[in-house]
Amino acid sequence: MLESDLLADAGDRYTVTGPVPPLAIPATLNASLLARLDRLAPTREVAQIGAALGRQFSYELISAVAPMLRQTLDEALAQLVRAELIFQRGTPPDAEYTFKHALVQDAAYGTLLRDHRQQLHGRITTTLEGQFPEIVSAHPEIMAQHCAEAGMLEKAVGYQLKAGQQAVTRSAMTEAVAQLQKGLQLLASLPDRTSHQQQELELQIALGQALIATKGYSASESGEAYARARQLCDQLNQPLQLGMVLWGQFAFRLVRAELQQAEHHAEEMRQWADTWNDMAWKCFGSAYSGQCCGYLGKFIDARFYAENALRLWNPRYRPSAPASHVPVPPVYLVTPVNVLFLVPSGPIVVWLVPTL
Repeated sequence: MLESDLLADAGDRYTVTGPVPPLAIPATLNASLLARLDRLAPTREVAQIGAALGRQFSYELISAVAPMLRQTLDEALAQLVRAELIFQRGTPPDAEYTFKHALVQDAAYGTLLRDHRQQLHGRITTTLEGQFPEIVSAHPEIMAQHCAEAGMLEKAVGYQLKAGQQAVTRSAMTEAVAQLQKGLQLLASLPDRTSHQQQELELQIALGQALIATKGYSASESGEAYARARQLCDQLNQPLQLGMVLWGQFAFRLVRAELQQAEHHAEEMRQWADTWNDMAWKCFGSAYSGQCCGYLGKFIDARFYAENALRLWNPRYRPSAPASHVPVPPVYLVTPVNVLFLVPSGPIVVWLVPTL
């Protein structure tokens, strides 16, 4: 009613400025917000751009995206602030703006036509990549959202992968699972090309790691992620990521006590390492084979693989090997009297366990 100019502020009260027509009160909050935006028609475009940017946005960013004169933008932002649809903190050009409520943002965003919305997100993506590299680096999930809304699905998948990997490095595993699954959903709508298979492989490997942390080594979801990753490795003719995939399959089978299958994956790991002459994976494959043989009671084989792993061990493998996210395996040395558990992580630690 205040924005309709039917009332005037008289200090301690409001006075009617003229004949009052029948009032149409919007039936819903969303309709009320839309009515207010319609009354602020000259500033609606700024509200739409801000809504596309997010619940919060900076003056620097909206001024880079909005295709209007700086004075027009300043007046529109000031009017939105006076209407209390957005809040302002600081002064331009260092000001930060926040929509009063998520429903206000949703109402403004909902007034965008599909084509205009897609073009706007494309402009935001281009602006962020060209002028705000710090946002691109720190918030790939935001970039993925803008790319997806702009119809740039392949680029969106790449940003979702970065967002998931970034979450893994922060140990934000639940967030990582959500980001990586979004990437897989977007990828499913793209043609089945080799480049997309490579993207899916990286997504599935990262998803497997995150699922192990959130659901456990033996969870069916973890096994499915690594099984799909293995299929992709076969289609891509055993890429460099196969070592990570074999480790995932080995860990899944080992923790489920499916020891023959785990032993098979360790053997595949050794064979793959021989093919690529990868010393780190040769070491890890031997250690994992020794681990399985020890559990299966094949103590002579366990000793052979354990000694081979210790012979191949190099402290540099832990930080620099492709398996940097893989736990360094313990090595088992079996003697007629004791089983020696050797953990190759810096100084060797030895536990003596009497055999039965």
